[in-house]
Amino acid sequence: MTAVLYLAAALAIVSVRDPFGGVAGRHLLREAAAAVGYVVRHPTLRSLAIGISTGNLAVGIVVVAVPVLVVQHLGGDAAQVGQLWALLGVAGVCAGLVTGRLGTHGREPVIVAGAFVGLGAGILILATAGSLASVAAGMVVIGLSLAPMDVALFSLRQRRTDPAWFGRAFAVSMYLNYSGRPIGSAIAGPLIAVSFTFAFGLGIVFALVGALLIYVLVPAEHGAVAAGEGLAGS
Repeated sequence: MTAVLYLAAALAIVSVRDPFGGVAGRHLLREAAAAVGYVVRHPTLRSLAIGISTGNLAVGIVVVAVPVLVVQHLGGDAAQVGQLWALLGVAGVCAGLVTGRLGTHGREPVIVAGAFVGLGAGILILATAGSLASVAAGMVVIGLSLAPMDVALFSLRQRRTDPAWFGRAFAVSMYLNYSGRPIGSAIAGPLIAVSFTFAFGLGIVFALVGALLIYVLVPAEHGAVAAGEGLAGS
């Protein structure tokens, strides 16, 4: 079913055309390297990469820990694990719609930092959960927290990036931001084997450190930065 859904997405996207047309003659690796350099030198994109990748280590731990918690410790099954993730998704959709309606302009760093604090609170509920209802409450808190972060993050990144770099810089920025999730998942297994409390506790630490990094590192409001224009000192 996963393969079928990816295939359906590919078929839906293949008919989409770039309204500005393709750009011929560019070397893929050269452009990729330039995009990495742009993100590294860009004060906002660089700060987001550091803070969000750190906070996403906590999300990676949750991805692995929740199924083990539900099935091995609370007597649940795979269907209930799926339902819990669906519940998180529904909460996220609702929170994202509300956040988009209210707007995030000028408040994005605070919203992103607050989202990671909310993530830490949700993980704390999971760490102390003694029933499936408690796990559901934790998943709702996490969903309500992460969706506003996505809205604020995409708004901030788009407003502070030179439009000429949207495609390249966004691709690099997004993957740097979410690099913490697979790393968090990779370390979660050994941690869970030692102690659920330790694994979730470390997830809370990652979430709070990510919030602090975002709050401290993301610079005050400025306009979009073009390549080579004030990146080092902005």
